[in-house]
This record gives sequence, C-alpha cells and structure tokens, in this order.
Amino acid sequence: MFSWLPCPARADDKPAGILLLYHTGYENEQVYMRSLFNLMAPFGTSITPINVEEQAPNDADVVELVTHAKYIVLLADRDGVQKLPDSWRLTARKSSAALYFMGENPADVFGATNPVQETVGKLASATTLLIHGNSYPLNVSIDMPLFQLPSPREQVYAEIANGDRREPFISSSHLGAGTGAGGQKRSLFLCLRYTAFGELSFAIADSLFDFFGVDVKPLHEAYVRIEDIHPMRSPEEIRNITDFLSGEGIPFLLGVIPIYQNGGERVVLSDRPELVQALQYAQSKGGTIIQHGTTHQYYLSETGEGYEFWDSANKGPIPDEDTYITDKLELGLKVLLENKLYPVAFEPPHYAMTRHGYEIAARYFSTVVGNLQITDTSFVTMEPPYGITNSYQGGLTFYPENGGYVYEEHPSVVPEMLANMKKVEIVRRSQTGFFFHSYLPLQDLKELVKGMKESGLTPFNLRDYENTVKTPWGTISTANGLLHTDIRPPQESTGNVDVPRSTAQKVSNFVAWGVVSVVTTVIAVFLIQVRILRRRRRARLFAERGELK
Repeated sequence: MFSWLPCPARADDKPAGILLLYHTGYENEQVYMRSLFNLMAPFGTSITPINVEEQAPNDADVVELVTHAKYIVLLADRDGVQKLPDSWRLTARKSSAALYFMGENPADVFGATNPVQETVGKLASATTLLIHGNSYPLNVSIDMPLFQLPSPREQVYAEIANGDRREPFISSSHLGAGTGAGGQKRSLFLCLRYTAFGELSFAIADSLFDFFGVDVKPLHEAYVRIEDIHPMRSPEEIRNITDFLSGEGIPFLLGVIPIYQNGGERVVLSDRPELVQALQYAQSKGGTIIQHGTTHQYYLSETGEGYEFWDSANKGPIPDEDTYITDKLELGLKVLLENKLYPVAFEPPHYAMTRHGYEIAARYFSTVVGNLQITDTSFVTMEPPYGITNSYQGGLTFYPENGGYVYEEHPSVVPEMLANMKKVEIVRRSQTGFFFHSYLPLQDLKELVKGMKESGLTPFNLRDYENTVKTPWGTISTANGLLHTDIRPPQESTGNVDVPRSTAQKVSNFVAWGVVSVVTTVIAVFLIQVRILRRRRRARLFAERGELK
C-alpha cells in the first residue's frame, strides 16, 4: 500500500523537509494542524509543524529547517483574521520551496507582489464538490470568499458549486523563484478552506499527490472488521462469520477484548475455551487478531459500552496514564498470548486516546486500526481516506475506518455504508473499512461484501504489510501475507486475574461500592427489624388466643 516515496534528499545531503506553518489557536493546533500533519505524513519522513506566532524563521533551531525545506504548507487562520508575521511573509516569498496555501486570506502572504486576486463577492451556499468528473453532495452548505491564481492556471483540481455557479476550490499555478533560486519557477497551490472532515478533506488529500509530485496507480482497498468480540460472545457466530468470509476469499480483522467486565462480574477469555477455539479457527482461516483494548470499559460501565483509555466523564486523559495504560496493555496481551491468539495491531475502544497514550501504545504496537483522536482536551477523531504512516500520534501507522458500521436492522444502513465507502474513492489511492458485530444477522455482512465486490474494491489484508508487536514474552510480526511469532508462553492467568485501574477509577469504584454497601446494610437492618416485629406480633396473637380460651 505504501509505495509513496518520501521527499528526495538535496544535493548537500540535508533532508528535504516539509514545513507546516500554522497560527496560534486551539482549533488550528489540535484539530486542523494535527489532521493536516497526518494527511501529509505518508508523503515525507520529515514534517516540522511551526507556530508562526511562537517561532521566527531566524530562530536558531529553525534556520536550517527553512534553508532545506522543499515544501512549505501554510495553514492560515480559518477566518482570515490572523496575519502572517512579516518575517514569515518574507520567508514564504523568497523561498524556492513549493508553497501550498490553505485558508481564506492568501493575499496576506504576498503583499504588493500579490499574484492572488480576490474575485468579486463570495460563492454562497455551496452544496456540491466537483472532482474527477464526479459530483458529491456536501454535508453542510458553505459560504466561501473566492480567490484566483494568475492566468493561465496550471490546473484546477476541484470545484465547488451552488447550483447556479461553480468556482475553483483547489488550483495550482507557478511563481517566479525566490532569491538565489536561479530563476526557476516554483509551484503554488491554493485551497480556499482547509477542513479536516468529509468530502472536502478527501479532495485536499488527493491534491497532495500532485503537490508532492507522487505518481501512483489508482487503488481502492477495503477491510472488514468483526468488532467487540469479548468472552460473552457466541463461538458459533464467530465460526459462521469465518466460514462465510474465508469462503468468499475475504481476509478480515477480529477486534478482540480479552476480559469482560460488568460491575463486579469479570470473565477472562481463558474461561471460554469454545470461544478461544473459534478465534483460533478464525486466525487460521485468514482472520487477523486486533487487541481491542483489554476490558473496553472504564468506571463501572459494561465491556463494549464504555471507553477505556479516555475519561469521558472529565473529558480528558486517564489519570496515572503511563502506569494505567502500560498495565492494561500488558494484561490484555498476556491473556491473548496464553490462548495462542496473536494480535497484529491495536484498536483503542471508541478510538479514544490522547497523543501521549498513543506514544505509550507505540512501545508495544507499530500499528493501530481505526480512526485517530486528534485532540487531548476533547473527543474529536479524523477519518483519513488512506493509511497514515509516521503519524502525529506517536509515529504509529493507522488504517482508518471511514465506512461506518451496521448500527441497527434497517434497510438503509447497508446502502449508506456502501455510499460512504464510495466517497473515499475521491482519493486516487484510498482505503476504507467498516466493522460488524457478530451478533447481528449474517445477511447484512453478506450484502456489504457483495457491494464491495461490485464496487471493485480490493480486499485489504493487514498481513500483507509490515506490522510488529513487541511484548514482554516475545515478538509478533507480519509481512507478505504471513504471520510470524517468536513468543514464549506467558504464565497462565485465571478467571480472577486483576484488572489494573487508575486512581480516579479506584476512587470511583470505592465510592460506588461504598454506596452499594451502605444501601445493602440499610436494607438488611430494615429486613431484620421487620422480622423482629413479625415475631412479636405473632407472640402477641398467640397470647391473646390463650386468654380467649
């Protein structure tokens, strides 16, 4: 999948890097900058994000980066209010690096020598994206100021339309080279608005192939993931799904949760030998195990319902993040390995994890399946249209899920999912995926697989690519369709295996069980009092009967 070449080295053997310039601001930094970093990550091994308000191009640690930059991507303030500092404006003009401006005020960069002309008015209530000869409805209508590159434009990559009018959304031209560039031309790309989500973000991702000069053959891959397989799931359902998918020649992923927990109830995968055998059977038939957390719950929630590595109540990271995540991951790995189930990647429950949490996960896993959480202070995820290598999230490789899932038995669900997967084909080299719960009707999965085949999607096999899992008991790896294991058996655990908890969770559980204990005590005292009163009443009745005699 990843035949995209990194930026070539310069003649002086210095790395030809990518500078990602952005303005101060929560959304710009934690949503827009991080998501754009991820979109660019497969195109180069050296991306340096720089906050233009905090660092100047003549800062000691920035000079060399600026000197050897081959590409500059300028992520402007979304509303065009923040201006580029003079030092960076001069640098952008004089550099010979290719420049991609994303935002609503490109004229700010060039000043009096501005090659970008604003057209009269705005394109109001645009509802359609036009790209590659196809049209795609936008989720929401947008109003956008219009800018035009010098004529003749080299190419228009995408347009937006409102029914009466269509205008360029992404286009490119050439500028004269900067000082000392020998008169050569440099590329200028212009996108009227950066967005991290939906069809417009797919158009931006597709334009990056041209901006970075990467030529790839069109390929559209899709994966199938069977989700939330915990110890209470049916072995028969897993076997039926395995037989269907392997019979269709479809490799598939299995999101396995090693420990089921619901309040005080805890069941370890080792306690369900028939389910273990079904998963081993699936593993032998082309199913690839993904560690989907360890308990997929936090506080007192039931497995499969709650988060595990994100505190949704406090909207932030888990306290004691290092110890908690380390202990949880190792416990889950231990349970899987002792049952001869070999995970190849990791999937955080609900895709929720901070950047530091991902860094901890990267000590064990090279690969994550699922979408990327791109903030540390709120739960926001991006659904990239292709696999992400060298991500902002700990350098992990991500294989995204952007096709959705069967959330109810409704005739529109499967067509909606197939339409989602079709949109991703906006990008010339794309990947899509969806997940399916084993307890749902198998017919829904059959219809999805049929739709995938009719759309010409190429089945994605995670084992075809290099993935590595490092555990305290050895290493698991894949390449060229093969699964390799160098594991010494961990000490067998039992159904009473301890599940690590953070301080907050311990306190929460202590309080919860304290409340339960108090309530139980009150009820017990009440019942005892009732029993005593009944005995006294009976004794009094017998005494009264005796007197009547």
